[in-house]
Amino acid sequence: MIKHLYIECTHTANSGLNTGIQRVVRHIVEQLGPRLPDNTPISLMSIDEGSFYRLDGLPDLRRKQLVEDEDSGGSDNDNDAPPENRGKIRVLRFLRNFREAVLKRLTWAPLNDFLSAPRSKFGLSRIIYMLTLIGVYRALTSKIDVSKCESPSPISFSPGDVILMLDSSWHLPAWEAIRHAKDNGANVIVVIYDLIPITHPQFCEQALCKVFSRWFEQAEKNVDGYIAISKTVRCSLQDYLVSLGASPDRERLGYFYLGADVAKEQGCAREELMRTLRGNSYLIVSTVEPRKNHQYLLDAFNQLWGLGLDIKLHIVGRVGWRVDKLIRDIEQHPQFNAKLFLWNDLDDAELVYCYKNSKALVFPSYVEGFGLPIIEAQHYQLPVLASDTPIHREVGGDSVIYFDLADSVDLVTKISDVEQGRLSLNKQAHFELTQFTWRHSANRLVQEIQRINATL
Repeated sequence: MIKHLYIECTHTANSGLNTGIQRVVRHIVEQLGPRLPDNTPISLMSIDEGSFYRLDGLPDLRRKQLVEDEDSGGSDNDNDAPPENRGKIRVLRFLRNFREAVLKRLTWAPLNDFLSAPRSKFGLSRIIYMLTLIGVYRALTSKIDVSKCESPSPISFSPGDVILMLDSSWHLPAWEAIRHAKDNGANVIVVIYDLIPITHPQFCEQALCKVFSRWFEQAEKNVDGYIAISKTVRCSLQDYLVSLGASPDRERLGYFYLGADVAKEQGCAREELMRTLRGNSYLIVSTVEPRKNHQYLLDAFNQLWGLGLDIKLHIVGRVGWRVDKLIRDIEQHPQFNAKLFLWNDLDDAELVYCYKNSKALVFPSYVEGFGLPIIEAQHYQLPVLASDTPIHREVGGDSVIYFDLADSVDLVTKISDVEQGRLSLNKQAHFELTQFTWRHSANRLVQEIQRINATL
């Protein structure tokens, strides 16, 4: 029986962002409200200097959202932040990029340790984190007379309390606070979004890979249960824990599905988008980064255009990291702004327009924690062609047409067959959309928390 549910939201509360994991935190918190259905109280909290402190709530960031997915790599989209935060985010991104560039060339161990140290130890991550907190502190103290405010007291935990680490906590100095809470009888359950820094380190910053590994070393000793955002991630987590020499109890490993941000109405879109997104337009929605595999897609469409097919490719999503050459190739392509289009500043209404007016979504990603664009496309009854990966099979089921990334012409063949009438995009398999709403997501998460806690 849970006496009190505490939800850790440190990064979401401090960063001013509403992308990826932060968006998940906001939706879950909004759906749960102040109490569970059985009247168990819920409190939000943050970590500071080895203790947990209560939060009155999360900053209100209701506004138009730019295109984003559940990128766990920690990239910050300055356009998606409030105007007053954008300068700070650009500085933080510069520091992260600088750290990654230096780590690639660095051989001196002390400096390498400084640049790759987690936030719990002195290093660049700790400095970046403190800069974030300073920004929040100044924003608050500019409006509040601090001299008249009492210092908050740390939360005092007791048996029956459950801590849900819902936010991105691998950068935080959290373990001292967690150990203190556990010493007082609290149970700790962590949400796992993916293991990409461990399973596919080539797609992540070197520093992030080290932080992830160190985080799991501590988690093995201090975490009571894990809840993944898919069965695929849960299986990867179990395999990884076994590789660390642990013997994870399957009863303490759970999963739930995320919801989709789906607008009910199609708003206005810019004239250029409406003019070009007509006829045989294929769509990809994701951050432009190596893991999303845009190069495979561009190569396939080069072949399709070479075959004389009159089709278009619309690339929707912000520009991420390590794609400078790809962006140059796109912008210098003979078909750019004729049959090849790049959109990195669409708002929600324009994204809805894309989903409703494209011929199909093409999603060639190497690896995902969930694969949200597949769900969003299904909400708008847009056919999907996706890379044949375990997570895409789990999320898309039989309603998606899959292609083999190991076969360089498989997607070319399938789209060619579609265009020549040999393959239908109209899959007849039933797709259960109700399991991918934020209400269902929050309910399922609570069920898993209660189930795991009952085993402890």
